[in-house]
Amino acid sequence: MRCPPRFGYNRPMRLSVFYHHLRVASEQTGRPLPDILAHARSLGVESVVLDPPDAVPGVLNPLADASLAVGSVPMWFRFTEDTFDLSDESFVETLRAAGAPQVLIIPSFYRQGEDRSRAFQKVVEGIAAVTRICRAAGIVPTLENFDAPESPCCNPSDVAAILDAVPELGYCLDTGNFAIVDESPLPLCERYAVRVPFIHAKDRLATASYGPRPRTTASGRLLYPGPVGEGEVPFREIFATLRKGGMGDVPVAMEFYDTDRMLDCLDRSAAFLSAI
Repeated sequence: MRCPPRFGYNRPMRLSVFYHHLRVASEQTGRPLPDILAHARSLGVESVVLDPPDAVPGVLNPLADASLAVGSVPMWFRFTEDTFDLSDESFVETLRAAGAPQVLIIPSFYRQGEDRSRAFQKVVEGIAAVTRICRAAGIVPTLENFDAPESPCCNPSDVAAILDAVPELGYCLDTGNFAIVDESPLPLCERYAVRVPFIHAKDRLATASYGPRPRTTASGRLLYPGPVGEGEVPFREIFATLRKGGMGDVPVAMEFYDTDRMLDCLDRSAAFLSAI
């Protein structure tokens, strides 16, 4: 079973990576950025996740020179603020400038003291409005399970509630963010497999081999960044569950923020994902 065209690309699974990681790899190693871009391409990487400030010719042209496309752009939306305009389509121009086929919708965090139930409803309404705008513009809108307790889409049950309320919204699965709330990724993988058009492949390690900056889980565990496939995230089970549930062939973006060894993480992650 193939992923419905409104969510997937219907092509072989492709490697992707965050552009931020390539830029930082250049800074850490002293190698010119074009060399790092070419190296990523040689590993089979075909696209990048690009932050909005980087959707400029100075970034887009070198990416094109390296035959790297833009796969997705993450964008923050302040849905809970009274000034948020549900009809504002200005963000579409940034996506078009980047040539992005997808946008990752990131709701801003809850504000201290606000009624979270009421705020959550505004988030749902805002995501529904942005989704309608994206679909009309031919852009695939997605939502990920975010890794911050202050986020309206951190708790898997809230993610499910949003996806159920907005049927045309895609689910950008982040494999490593479930660890922050000490939950398994498999239930949402099974439930929303056919709505996954993009994956953030992130692992969580018990040791600081690749960087000293851990995240603390809800139960108090410290988990560190590192290459995909070297931590506790069950990638083989995740992919098997997604395939069984009907996920199509989608881009898989390697993600390892806060590591001191970006290039090592890129090499090892690409080797692992290519092998499986």
